[in-house]
Amino acid sequence: MRLTQLHLSNFRNYRSLDWRPGPGLTILAGGNAQGKSNLLEAIAVLVLARSPRAGADRETIAWSALAEPDPVARLVARVERRRGPAELEVALRALPEVAGQGDQMAIVQKRVRVNGVPCRASELVGQLNAASFSPEDVQLVTGPPALRRRYLDMTISQVDRRYLREIQRYQRVLLQRNHLLRRVGEGAAPAADLEYWDQELAQSGAAIVVRRRWAVGLLGSQASLVHRRLTGDAETLHLSYHEAGEQPPGASGDDAEEKAVASALRAALAALLPREIRAGASLLGPHRHDLALLLDGRPLAAFGSRGQQRTAVLALKLAEATFLEQATEERPLVLLDDVLSELDLARREQVLELAASLEQAFITVSEPDSVPHRFLAQATVVEVRGGALKPLAR
Repeated sequence: MRLTQLHLSNFRNYRSLDWRPGPGLTILAGGNAQGKSNLLEAIAVLVLARSPRAGADRETIAWSALAEPDPVARLVARVERRRGPAELEVALRALPEVAGQGDQMAIVQKRVRVNGVPCRASELVGQLNAASFSPEDVQLVTGPPALRRRYLDMTISQVDRRYLREIQRYQRVLLQRNHLLRRVGEGAAPAADLEYWDQELAQSGAAIVVRRRWAVGLLGSQASLVHRRLTGDAETLHLSYHEAGEQPPGASGDDAEEKAVASALRAALAALLPREIRAGASLLGPHRHDLALLLDGRPLAAFGSRGQQRTAVLALKLAEATFLEQATEERPLVLLDDVLSELDLARREQVLELAASLEQAFITVSEPDSVPHRFLAQATVVEVRGGALKPLAR
């Protein structure tokens, strides 16, 4: 899988960009606030139909464009894949009645097209696959469980459309069930009304749990291998999926496992019903689960240094590339933002060796000199300055 062309207009500090990235390793070099991270963010938007950095779509529209009569940020990618080429487009339009305000209250309309055909944002997910790393990803270790659940959801959704549908369905069911729990607690509805929503929560939740277990198993084994390579076998990384007391006995096959998980979740919900009514919220299910990262058997968040945490997350993201390839039989893009700055020379070279072996990888650096010459010699080096790209001679 390769990104062969990227067009941006009014996205972050890119007023207009037409870029044709090549295969292999591309090094994006430039100072702070020149647009390196914004470029990788744009690719991520075309992967996930949303920005992994922005809290809202309006934050990605160029500030200067908001004063225009019809401010639109447009991202277009052309992709070569085994199953055939594709053109992907995301357009973000600030609605006219609020666009001129140029503030955080702008309402944004999102339109998505695949090969020129309008579609829902969820249909864009999986058209282009990528694993990405940024310095903020250390929060996968130090942050709340919601961040780790979101990471799993985004990763699995790239390769499993059913999973994405189940996540969306589960959120709707959870909202309805929580609303009903509050009504039951207020005496406005009978507890028997929860039976239907318990069944829906258990069925949808079971599908999510089974696919998360599968993904964590594959990610964990690969992340452990990558981590050993990055650390010279000095440390051992282990991933595990932590559930909330509703694990069923072992079952073989996805269908059998889903039935076992659903049954166990129904039983756990029944046992916990009085507490849930008092709380007015669902206390069990995949929305309460977590991804645990252990280093040499100890919780990484509590006992790992920042360097160890960063290396572990980097190993996880590089493992994600292998996971995506195994699931789709397509080698994904790899996006590495400021990955080298806190690594020693040995780990830096290991990362670059892995990146150079990929079909297409993008790494941002402040200075090309931070990259050993043997990697510069085989890479495409591009200077990023003020939202413009310029190839650098090697």
